[in-house]
Amino acid sequence: MTYAFVQYLPGVSSEGYARVVAALGSQPYGGLLAHLAGPCDGGWRIIQAWRSADDYAQFERSRLWDAVIASGIMSSASPPYVEMLDVRHLIVERSEVVHLHEPANEASQ
Repeated sequence: MTYAFVQYLPGVSSEGYARVVAALGSQPYGGLLAHLAGPCDGGWRIIQAWRSADDYAQFERSRLWDAVIASGIMSSASPPYVEMLDVRHLIVERSEVVHLHEPANEASQ
């Protein structure tokens, strides 16, 4: 069964999120269907859809927590708020990273 959630990370900046992504590396995340992330009022919001809760749990145990610790964001952020989604319909076009927006200071580098 598809497992999806919205996560609000208070106090996390775009730089902190980028450190987590860098620490995760480029190896694919088994079972991930969609990942959307961006700034929101006071922090960062992530929406994810996985093939199953087991796929997400495996990713969390084997990779995510190590990346979060390595990034150092937990020392400056409050605990995340998570809202589970009851997914009834999901359309995925293709499997590739799509950068929708580059901040102005990163685009010139």
